[in-house]
Amino acid sequence: MSLERLKLTAELSPVQVTTKRVRITGASTRIRNRYTAPQGEAPDYSVANPHPNCVTISQQLTRNEGFLGKISSTNHQWFVVECPNVKGAEVMSMSRGTTGRFPGLIAAVVAVLALSSTAAVTLAGFSAQIVNNANTFSSGTMQLEETQGGTNCYSTGSGSGGSVTSSNSVTCAINKLIGTLDQVPVGTPLTTSITMKNVGNTTAALESLVFATCSAAAASDASGYVGSDTAGFCGKVDFSVGYGTKCLYPANAAAACAATPTSAGTLTGANTVGTINQASTPPMVLLAPAATQAYTFTVMLDTSATNADQGLTASQTMTWNQS
Repeated sequence: MSLERLKLTAELSPVQVTTKRVRITGASTRIRNRYTAPQGEAPDYSVANPHPNCVTISQQLTRNEGFLGKISSTNHQWFVVECPNVKGAEVMSMSRGTTGRFPGLIAAVVAVLALSSTAAVTLAGFSAQIVNNANTFSSGTMQLEETQGGTNCYSTGSGSGGSVTSSNSVTCAINKLIGTLDQVPVGTPLTTSITMKNVGNTTAALESLVFATCSAAAASDASGYVGSDTAGFCGKVDFSVGYGTKCLYPANAAAACAATPTSAGTLTGANTVGTINQASTPPMVLLAPAATQAYTFTVMLDTSATNADQGLTASQTMTWNQS
């Protein structure tokens, strides 16, 4: 805080006001003004248009002074203005009213000015600025596409591109168990190939295939001839899934899945395994953006199937996950 004293002197004719400019050396400005009225005249200055950050304190004093045996009365009026954090703006203006013996007007404007000459020293006018208007932040995309022949399913549910919901999940009609009716024990193995693709722009850290519980019910063309082994039928459907030279289920990291599946892998057994992912042996393949991976699914009715397994359909939900 710097303390500067500004003395306002007035004469009856002509009216004169003298001011002294202020140098601000700290974060706060304190200006102290005194007006001495002639004998018999009221010190009736007032502060007008103060800066909103300034606080003005006015005090009037009357003092008797003696000189060479004569007693006179002198009126003093003080203005103390506190102006914290005010730079380069008008601090206040002072005006004198018309009361008293000598009507008239005296005005003084005290301002904190920009850097000028040594006769009016103020704050330095140097400044610098950098505006960063190119700041951006964006998220990546994680999208999955499943293809079987001419059928494509996207996790967005709306094809390539489109709005992404919070679940980013879709139910796809691709049938990995082929869906061919009227299978018989030791029949022809049924095989389909599924291709998974990362259509987002973020490399996956997790890839998984989850097998839900298998259930059995009457086949759509059973014509009322439905076997009684609904509880055991899923265990009579031999099943395998793999890619290249690796069999994911039943697990075999050293060789591809057998062309003809066996009871070593069934739909019931797949549900027991539950989940196959990139940490399994062998692992699922992590997909980079635009990368693809083909998986082969094979099913066949096991030789252990009996008459109780006639006219039944096995159903099992399988879910691909990528994150």
